[in-house]
Amino acid sequence: MAQKSSSKQTPATSARTRSSVRQTVAAASSKKRAASPSLPQQPAAKKGKGSTPASANRLTQKPKVTPKVSSKASTRRPPANINSDVEDLSTDHHIPPRHHGAVSEDEDHDERLGDEDPDADSEEIENEDDSLDLLDPMTLKKALLAERAHWAAQVESEDDDDEYMVPKAIDSGNGEDLADNPELDLDNDDDVDEEIGIKPVKASKRARARRDEVPVWNSAEPEPIISDDESAATSSPHPPPMVADVNDAWPDEAHYVPPLPGARTIRINSQPPPLSTLIKAAIRQVIGDALFVDAYPSVSTIDNYFLQVLTDIGAHLEFPILVDRISVDRVLFSHIGRILSTRLSNIRCLAKRATLPKVETAYLLTGTSDERKKKIEKLIETGDYIYPRNLAGMLRRTQPFHHPVIVSSVREYYFTGTRMSFANRYMSRFTSSIETGPQALEREVPLPMVCMIATAVHAAISDWNTGYLKKSEFNADEFEDVYRGHELFLKNIQNERPGAYHRLMADLYKEVSNTHGVQSAAAIANTSMAILDLAGMPE
Repeated sequence: MAQKSSSKQTPATSARTRSSVRQTVAAASSKKRAASPSLPQQPAAKKGKGSTPASANRLTQKPKVTPKVSSKASTRRPPANINSDVEDLSTDHHIPPRHHGAVSEDEDHDERLGDEDPDADSEEIENEDDSLDLLDPMTLKKALLAERAHWAAQVESEDDDDEYMVPKAIDSGNGEDLADNPELDLDNDDDVDEEIGIKPVKASKRARARRDEVPVWNSAEPEPIISDDESAATSSPHPPPMVADVNDAWPDEAHYVPPLPGARTIRINSQPPPLSTLIKAAIRQVIGDALFVDAYPSVSTIDNYFLQVLTDIGAHLEFPILVDRISVDRVLFSHIGRILSTRLSNIRCLAKRATLPKVETAYLLTGTSDERKKKIEKLIETGDYIYPRNLAGMLRRTQPFHHPVIVSSVREYYFTGTRMSFANRYMSRFTSSIETGPQALEREVPLPMVCMIATAVHAAISDWNTGYLKKSEFNADEFEDVYRGHELFLKNIQNERPGAYHRLMADLYKEVSNTHGVQSAAAIANTSMAILDLAGMPE
């Protein structure tokens, strides 16, 4: 009785024995074929009268249910069934390692023949299911997450601040709709990126839609397991982990997304709607103030100026909590201030780009390098570059700032554009310095626009001060004194002779805006209809 009990095998031992036998048979068959590569393949044995196929014997037997075990042998794919004389091996037999090299065509053919066994297929499927059932929940979740597809997020262009919804029906407190306020112009803009002179390249709607459909596959390493609470927290459109740290003490209205690693400042379009709308409106006002009030605000008061702009706009947009945070959070304010300072610097620097190509021809910078150098020194010393000349070459000293370079640069930089010029965007801010009489209806080019272009011409001429063109970056600190000099000169004219100042700037406006004889749309239509022979037109 004891002997019978000792020879009894458990189901787990029986499964390991069958697996070990298959591995040993596969290894022996591989060695045999490797030793005799030219040996022809053995045909399948014919069924004799007294023989019964192995599959038939298995069908007549009662199937055995193998319990799930954690052994790797039970989850490994069984080798192909191969006819062999080996029928029984001891469980203590040493199992040689399975060969992982290249598989010959004969061996691959034998394995395909063995896979035709329906029992082998069913056992393979069962073992594959067992391999998933044996995984603990955490490991199973990792395996499934590793095979999950992730869709690419839309890549935004840097500081693309002209694609967003315009707030509707927001009252500024004095009955004026915010959307009509020129300082808070929220229409499409053609602003440049932080890198001077580089305009954002915007993909079409079709390109953006196609880019959003490109799947991004995970690497071989599975993603970290995220709990249900964490997944709900990270489903926000602004998911960087650091966001929670900087926004913990503030409600949603005052949240912001910190800069990306290695970036100097925040991205406008990555911000929540309240902050992005506030920044874009502030950019419009800062640019408008540079064109109509002062292009060089004092360095000592510029922070207070930026804070006042943000506070006023935040009050109009009804973002009181966001304004409160900006007033106390120095980190957030420094990020916004850096954006505004960059845009202000761009406005001044790009003015030089409009003047530099015109300088050489307009000021006759010809001859030898020494001759050009002397001519440049005289232009800068006397300031003659702001005056036009008559046919005899004499300066017309009654028309300062009417030199063709200044006139054409003002027209090109402020009054023309592929989309919307500065003049069209801030048209309501063009006024007259005369408050009464007919002259009050005549628009003038504002003083900052004229001084900014005159300063840019001075900087462009200075690039020739060695006798050769040597382009240099526009340094605001270096040329602020030049700007202040032109500003003081024009203010002296305005204080001493207001009418002469108005005529000077109004004539300049007419020349750069090309408004000579321009009629309204209704007047043009009425005049054309009066000439038209409508009754005589053929049908």
